[in-house]
Amino acid sequence: MSSKRLHSFPGITGVFSYLSRLVHSGKRPGRLGAGVRGLMVGLALLLGAALPAAPAFASHSSTFAATKLSPNSQSCTVGVPCSVNIVFDIGSTPAYGISAKVSFDRTRLQVVSVSGTSSPFPIVSQNTFDNTSGTIEFMSGTIALPGPVQSSGVGGTFTVATVVFNPIAAGTSPIKFLSVNEYMINYGPYGVNGLAVDGSITVTAPVVVYTSNSQVQTWDPIFPASAYGNWPAQACAPTPAVGPNANWVNPHNAFDFGPSAHPWQPTAGFIANWINAWSNLSSQGPSGQSWTKYQTQVSGNGSFVLNLLADNCSWVYLDSTLVGYQNANLQPRTYPVTLSGTSTLTFIIFDGGGLAGGMYRLETNTGTVTFPVVAADNASVTTNKGTPATNTGTYSWANGGANVPVTASVGTVTKTGTNNGTWSWSNPSTNPPYDYDVTITAGGGPAAFVQFHVHVVTDTTAPTIVGAASPAANANGWNNTNVTVSFTCADEAGGSGIASCGPTPVAVSSEGTTTVTGTATDNAGNTSTTSVTVKIDKTAPTVSLSGPAIVIQGQSASATVTASDALSGLASGTPTSVALGTSTLGANTAAVTVADNAGNSSSASFTYTVWSLACPGAPVEKEGKGTGQFNAGSTIPVKCKISDGTNLITTATGSVSIGPVSAALRWDREDKQYIATVKTDKTMVGTYDANVTLDGVGPVTVAQVNIKDHQDKDDHEGKGDNKGKGDNKGKGDNKDKGDNKGKGND
Repeated sequence: MSSKRLHSFPGITGVFSYLSRLVHSGKRPGRLGAGVRGLMVGLALLLGAALPAAPAFASHSSTFAATKLSPNSQSCTVGVPCSVNIVFDIGSTPAYGISAKVSFDRTRLQVVSVSGTSSPFPIVSQNTFDNTSGTIEFMSGTIALPGPVQSSGVGGTFTVATVVFNPIAAGTSPIKFLSVNEYMINYGPYGVNGLAVDGSITVTAPVVVYTSNSQVQTWDPIFPASAYGNWPAQACAPTPAVGPNANWVNPHNAFDFGPSAHPWQPTAGFIANWINAWSNLSSQGPSGQSWTKYQTQVSGNGSFVLNLLADNCSWVYLDSTLVGYQNANLQPRTYPVTLSGTSTLTFIIFDGGGLAGGMYRLETNTGTVTFPVVAADNASVTTNKGTPATNTGTYSWANGGANVPVTASVGTVTKTGTNNGTWSWSNPSTNPPYDYDVTITAGGGPAAFVQFHVHVVTDTTAPTIVGAASPAANANGWNNTNVTVSFTCADEAGGSGIASCGPTPVAVSSEGTTTVTGTATDNAGNTSTTSVTVKIDKTAPTVSLSGPAIVIQGQSASATVTASDALSGLASGTPTSVALGTSTLGANTAAVTVADNAGNSSSASFTYTVWSLACPGAPVEKEGKGTGQFNAGSTIPVKCKISDGTNLITTATGSVSIGPVSAALRWDREDKQYIATVKTDKTMVGTYDANVTLDGVGPVTVAQVNIKDHQDKDDHEGKGDNKGKGDNKGKGDNKDKGDNKGKGND
């Protein structure tokens, strides 16, 4: 409800005036006075709530005071102090003081002083300001506030305080009353925010122009080690190869060539002098290529437009932070620069040959500039030859007017909307170039740009890749040392060339089977892969050799080979046994070496002893029947000597077997030989081998005996065996002497 509408109700204002007179007259006996005051406050609240946004000051007929600024709005210049008065307009109820809290924009204004006036509120109880938070607090009255409630006060309109500001930055600062209290007679402080009218101060500043001239500092150029073959793509990247902290030498003032020395200046879109780091515009360095650095100080508060044109590409730094980049297409030419005081502006320029240098222009204190925004959906675009390259994105510019221009450095771009919307770009890909950058620019004057890369695939054939292991595996496909795997790649004749081939040589050291995969990629993005399988076994096989401890000279004997390999396995032809040599008496050694499929080998040896077994001739039967001739049921003596070539063996154990019967060998100390007497069975008829077995070795055949039936007549005639003389005399088999006498064959 406006104050005009509220005051149109004479009943409300009349009641309030009556109560006010009642309170002021002092006729408020007992509880009546308190009730009257309460009713009066309630109406005051109603009135106050009804006037929160009063556009004008209340007249003196209003009950409450209004607060305003004088002047309500004004313009001030940066660096030139200006003042504003806080004016109190008291209503129909007298007041004895005021307190107010005021805010301001600390980025544009700073308080120099706040001072009270001599009347009618000469006593200042609070006077503080804070330039960090942007606030002022002031309190003054007829007494020191808050103090006791007063019954007398003053009316009218007058200035209670004067604030002196120092403008520091261009722009508009609102001056707002955060809170206002009127000290009413017979009541005390009462909030009257609704009747306070805010104001503003607009700060202006003279435009300051920073432009390229001979006061700009520069350094000697830095040259590449060799000229770039394709400098627009290789040198003009978003981050320079040579930055502001490179080894720049010989600082000196730039050379100024004026506003029309370079052919690009007339169409640059801004006016500035062309400068260079040396005394002419001719390029220097390999193929005319170089980097140069320029630096100057700039000041201001706000966001402004920097205009730049460099021959050929450039990077803009503000206090060592990269804030802009001009590509090889000389886009963009405007950059947003936000300043807050004094900053260092630095340019790095890469010159691709021909003419060198650049120019810039920066105007500050022009008021904050809003730049457009443009973005691409894809940072890079790939298409096949013959298929148009396309990309899309968005743009916007809040202050861009009715129709924001959107342009492309290459190809065709269309947009939707007027000051915000989407854009679509396309370009044929039938003819070169097949790799290039595209810049989309939104806006004019202040402009924004986005860049993306286009790659056209002209090669659709995958490259070749061959993997190799060094050293190569053996015939079994195994290595027993570390292996290095490398890859060799090639693209077809006339292809796009190899972009990557790898991985780089890979060292394989782990035992077992390892697969290494390599990939070849050409510059068109085609790929091929191959794998190399490496099998490594560095561990030798295990082997052992076991056999008899004793072998008989001249007899066949062998040792058993036990071998295994856990990785590559035993090589083909690994023996399972080894023949033992038995020709040399005494200690002998047998050895074996086995290998695995990787070529690792292990050896084992075995020691054994060769004995000679001498059992001279066949056994002889007594009574002259002849060598090896025996009757069934007779006893056959077998006598042997055993030697290791050096000594007679006296500790051997063994037996002699003839057919199904056998007898143990025993050592005869007198004759120094072994003897066994084998009792034949009466059923044994025929020819039998006499076999000797020694310490688990054998049997060894030492003789043959012929056994006849004991009733054969030839055995009974005139031979003396039936008379029993031969065997009964001297007991040859029972006593050593008997045996010694009958040794006709010895």
